[in-house]
Amino acid sequence: MSVPRSDSIEPESTRRATAADAADSTSAPKSDPFTEMTPRFGLWASAFGRRYFREFAFEGDDAERLRELGERGAIVYVMRYSSRLDYFLFNWLFVHAGVRLSRFANGIRFYYYRPFGEAIRLLFAGAWKRLRLGFNGMRERGFHLTREVVREGNSVFLFLRSDKVRQQVSSRRQAVRSAR
Repeated sequence: MSVPRSDSIEPESTRRATAADAADSTSAPKSDPFTEMTPRFGLWASAFGRRYFREFAFEGDDAERLRELGERGAIVYVMRYSSRLDYFLFNWLFVHAGVRLSRFANGIRFYYYRPFGEAIRLLFAGAWKRLRLGFNGMRERGFHLTREVVREGNSVFLFLRSDKVRQQVSSRRQAVRSAR
């Protein structure tokens, strides 16, 4: 962050606002709005959850244990494969049980389960970010965000085989094409 010099032609009020904005952005908790769990669901996601997830619940004191672990520090949930449906189910259960929501998930976009206006805003913001950063930039951003979110003591979901599955499918397709 650069400190404005006294001979700057920038008005004093602008300099104060810039410094305040910088302070707010550094103190704000890290998260990825494209992949983090949502505290409020959109219309169709709410209807789907009420219809298909009503029979799901934590057993015994599992929710209380997760709340206690969340108070002590970061929780890293690890799943073997990336699945939006599983992530949606966990989001639904966490909201209804009062468990801290995940602030990041690798290899999955989850913004479209949010209310409509918020989802549309994130759709365009995400498209712009992907165009600007490219695949490798988005991947590096994901690595960086994972570290930052865990350092701050927030929860994350890690899917072990998100990119690998895509690579295997494409390599199998190529093998089939070359055999023809």
